[in-house]
Amino acid sequence: MVIDRVDVHLIRIPLHHSFRTSMGTMAEKTAVIIRLQDSDGVVGYGEAPAMPNATYTEESAFSAFQCCTRDLAPLVVGRDFTSAEALLDAVQPIRGNRFAKTGFETALWDLLGRRCGEPLSVSLGGTRTRVPVGDSLEIADSLEALLDLVDLRLSEGYRRIKLKIEPGWDRRPVEAVRQRHPDLMLTVDANAAYTLADSALFEAMDELELAMIEQPLAFDDLLDHSILQSRIRTPICLDESIRSLADTRLALHLGSTRIVNIKTGRVGGVVESRRIHDLCAANGIPVWMGGVFETGIGRSFNLAVASLANFSLPADMSPPLMYFESDLVLVPFQIVDGYVDVPTGPGAGFDVDVDRLAFYTDEHSAFTVSDPA
Repeated sequence: MVIDRVDVHLIRIPLHHSFRTSMGTMAEKTAVIIRLQDSDGVVGYGEAPAMPNATYTEESAFSAFQCCTRDLAPLVVGRDFTSAEALLDAVQPIRGNRFAKTGFETALWDLLGRRCGEPLSVSLGGTRTRVPVGDSLEIADSLEALLDLVDLRLSEGYRRIKLKIEPGWDRRPVEAVRQRHPDLMLTVDANAAYTLADSALFEAMDELELAMIEQPLAFDDLLDHSILQSRIRTPICLDESIRSLADTRLALHLGSTRIVNIKTGRVGGVVESRRIHDLCAANGIPVWMGGVFETGIGRSFNLAVASLANFSLPADMSPPLMYFESDLVLVPFQIVDGYVDVPTGPGAGFDVDVDRLAFYTDEHSAFTVSDPA
């Protein structure tokens, strides 16, 4: 199956309102959308859901777009691929840039699935037909606003609430939510805002019966995470620290984590997500699917991966329209009774609204086999 054409779209979609975490405030959705077309005219779409700034990982949407156009597209167009692993081998000379590579890898998964008429979840060996979902709440302007938002999300059926925290906005809001909802599955996410000097704070949080504390310390400090985990009962969940199977192996060896957040874009795609899932399953470590404000394109891949058996905790899988003004798929997914259905259509199971894609495209580059070398 020869890739005849590659299209790379940098998209920007305004959010309904800004979203604040310890990393900063985000006002727009950015991503790189990849379109692959084979020699038979079959098309697949993928998403590199990088953030507007390089605050979550070293990549931003804008650096990912440059990598996709300058480095990756020339390695893909005109090549014959029969598997996602073959594509990953082809782009292996480009180091890192996991979000950018995810765009191409997911687009190929979609294309392959559409060619054979098989849903991605089936191709992966998924066992779930629906995924339980939780919601991640930003740092609020007040305790009252936070409590009202928690009440609203629970009324909408969400099965887990995650509170973003930072120094100065941590124990007090968490205690307030726990007092109002003593039986709620409650977690916190620091996005690497603390150091080991803050151990006393997390030791005190043991009293709050949290399901996990997500990424309390620096993204590249597995050793201090292992020390902190030895001091507290609450499971530490690693997010930014887990960028690959190798990172996961080291984290498990050191005892740095008891739960792993898998984000398809952060780890470089579906193949690496499944490898991390399998390693954690073999070691009795539960995993769950995180999110980075993907469009319906990216979320469809997340749902397919989250159909694997060891995804045993609620996913961050709110419908994109909750956050930004429009989506790129014709039929946005919905939450019903706290669950989202795993797509059953061929490939990743979505249909792209090409007019909306064109409307929100900020930059576009196309590559064909007839382009000069």
